[in-house]
Amino acid sequence: MEMDERIMLGIVRISERFKKESSAILKKENLTFSQYNVLRILESSIDGKMTMTAIGNLMLVSGANITGIAKRLERNGFITRQVAEEDERVKNLEISDTGRKLVRRAHPERATYHRSFLSAFSNTEKQHLYHSLIDILKSQALEME
Repeated sequence: MEMDERIMLGIVRISERFKKESSAILKKENLTFSQYNVLRILESSIDGKMTMTAIGNLMLVSGANITGIAKRLERNGFITRQVAEEDERVKNLEISDTGRKLVRRAHPERATYHRSFLSAFSNTEKQHLYHSLIDILKSQALEME
């Protein structure tokens, strides 16, 4: 197997393990991995708001998928959905106080897991790895943040 393929398969394996372990943590809060990602994106965005399209682009999922996730999050009181003033075809999502509390409650266990997952790396190595991943994503016209 060529080195490029081995690296890509390694990234996929790491990603799948990360998603599986994260999902187990989030299940305690009755959240899916995707639902948590939407909440986390909104929580870290300006004013806690973002368009559904922008979130879908960051998560690399279809509009229909984001719509389903948003409906479930809204039904549980974690977000609100509004029609954008400038274009009624655009839907904005905003994290609620309940959603922020949920993210904060789930964050400590996930942060501990993240640290353990990357414990073999120094901060300098983590920075280098992060920038390498950014470079890969940029070369494929994708965004990481």
